[in-house]
Amino acid sequence: STATGVNIGFHEHASLLALEVFERFTSVSGLSGVTIDVAYVSLYGQAGSGSPLTKIRANDAAAPVAPTTTAEFNALVVTTAGVDWDAALTANVFNDSPSLVAVIQELADSFDPSAIQILHFNDGATTTNYQSCRQYDQISTQAAKLHIEYTAGGANTKRSQAILIGG
Repeated sequence: STATGVNIGFHEHASLLALEVFERFTSVSGLSGVTIDVAYVSLYGQAGSGSPLTKIRANDAAAPVAPTTTAEFNALVVTTAGVDWDAALTANVFNDSPSLVAVIQELADSFDPSAIQILHFNDGATTTNYQSCRQYDQISTQAAKLHIEYTAGGANTKRSQAILIGG
């Protein structure tokens, strides 16, 4: 992509309305049967307009394939758990989402995912309210990050994974 970022939310424009996006994280392993203690996605903020109403879910699949069309995106099976993120992003820094523990726990309870796709849906906005964030194709060091901390097998040890977006 040649864009400097992606927009999330709603934009009243002839070619843009609901702005729904995803981030795909690869090289995930070892989540089956664990207790998720901390989970969030971090987005590098850019300019936007207002505070969009968004809902974060995950693609409910063990090895999700990145959609290449709107129809494929709309056909994705999503987690039952979802989290509202209704805030403006601060520009030029990473912004952490609200806790995604319920979303990631739903995946860990179902299978051992090898990839995780975080999905951002417009959650009812009908007037211009959107935020822009960097994408991997433009500046990889400012790409979305997924942070997961978990307790394995009932042990009192914790392991942290900070997973950068993959191809």
